[in-house]
Amino acid sequence: MYQFPTGYNYALRRKASQSSTWRSKYAASKAVDGKEKTFTVTKNENNAYWSVDLRKTVNVKQINIINRKDCCGNRLKNIVVTVGQNPHGMKLCNNFKGPGKTGQIIMITWKNEKPIKPEGKNEKQPVKPEGENKKPKPEGYNYALGKKAAQSSTRYSIYVASLAVDGKESTFSQTENENNAYWSVDLGKTVNVKQIKIINRKNCCGYRLKNIAVTVGQNRHQMKLCSNFKGPGKTGQVIMLTCKSPISGRHVKLLRSGKGYLSLAEVQVIGHTGENEKQPVKPEGYNYALRRKASQSSTWRSKYAASKAVDGKEKTFTVTKNENNAYWSVDLRKTVNVKQINIINRKDCCGNRLKNIVVTVGQNPHGMKLCNNFKGPGKTGQIIMITCKRPIAGRHVKLLRRGKGFLTLAEVQVIGETGKNEKPIKPEGKNEKQPVKPEGENKKPKPEGKNEKQPVKPEGENEKQPVKPEGNRLKNIVVTVGQNPHGMKLCNNFKGPGKTGQIIMITCKRPIAGRHVKL
Repeated sequence: MYQFPTGYNYALRRKASQSSTWRSKYAASKAVDGKEKTFTVTKNENNAYWSVDLRKTVNVKQINIINRKDCCGNRLKNIVVTVGQNPHGMKLCNNFKGPGKTGQIIMITWKNEKPIKPEGKNEKQPVKPEGENKKPKPEGYNYALGKKAAQSSTRYSIYVASLAVDGKESTFSQTENENNAYWSVDLGKTVNVKQIKIINRKNCCGYRLKNIAVTVGQNRHQMKLCSNFKGPGKTGQVIMLTCKSPISGRHVKLLRSGKGYLSLAEVQVIGHTGENEKQPVKPEGYNYALRRKASQSSTWRSKYAASKAVDGKEKTFTVTKNENNAYWSVDLRKTVNVKQINIINRKDCCGNRLKNIVVTVGQNPHGMKLCNNFKGPGKTGQIIMITCKRPIAGRHVKLLRRGKGFLTLAEVQVIGETGKNEKPIKPEGKNEKQPVKPEGENKKPKPEGKNEKQPVKPEGENEKQPVKPEGNRLKNIVVTVGQNPHGMKLCNNFKGPGKTGQIIMITCKRPIAGRHVKL
């Protein structure tokens, strides 16, 4: 499957024109508005054309055309793509003979595979423009998330400083139009700050972000310079600022020199404290706890029931009463070789309540073995990955909080295996991924023989998470293929019965040419 190349789309929201317009709602600009649901239409005429002004010289490598998705894809044919410094001096890029298909993605590259280099800068840009000091997205813990933030002033109450650390890129903070506007965050503890990631607001006005100085310090009166961003920024831009050397501090401040607004969608502070606090990604593996029967030592209120930790929603959570040795447990309904338990701490507040946790696994609640411990205290929204010292076979998993206090959990995931063949089997034939979208004639197929894994769901039982226990209805299946419904040949069988959510890969005994498939 050919994938979109890493590169900047220079046509997006640029000035476009066409030879004619069928109706005003089909204007030329609809092909560069970033929305695949809208489209352009010219009149039914000879040599209809569409063009776009990129506003600067670009080394054009590829043109991606997305055909309209509602109907009439066959209208796209006999296309000639040209590029030039002006409309009267154009050079041929390539052709698309067609006819196209509805919703088709057509990737057109230069015939000679070497783009003609017009005069100008050779600008290679990532899909999202980044700031000065740009680096790939770092792996690390964001110490600013949910922490106490302040700013020099607030334009309106809906633009408060805390919106830059709420984890939502759609919200943003904003100061008044003032001299030397600033925004700051208290990390709550000393952090060796390495990098600050700034996400500019996405709705408009990205150019307001400029002349930014980022400082770090133990208190607001003794700050050291981390880095600068000259700008101006772009709407939705992601700016990665790396300190020249790690700076130890509890406070981070962004100062905008000169007069203007300071507006921030998100600020992430990346570093370390000496503890093993890398913010992990969810692991590959089947979560055997999802929607299983859970219980706890007590329930603070009915809306904080034990089941909230296995409902698949990180916004809900459990809470026990304030008691000695509070616990939470789940029945997996079968024996699992448990390797890892992921605990997601509640995201609204009170993350420090999660501490002194002992995780045990066993065949029954009275014969439990130690998996591992989490000393804590946790942080609000923290993801804690607890790996058993060795896999433990058991049906029950229990989390015990030693000492007096509340036990509160947003989600608990139990990762392991049952000893069955839990990976979907790759079908025989070409080792190639199933394309997600239809592509054009100019796509570059992957070479045969390359060992490419089929990106099916994460490892686990050969089944998706069950919703209704009715999967056993799928049985005694005969799969046939043929040129017409009356002349079908046997591909293969599936005896069954199936399992709820099971993925069944049926390989024909030999390839069969046909237009129709029947089960």
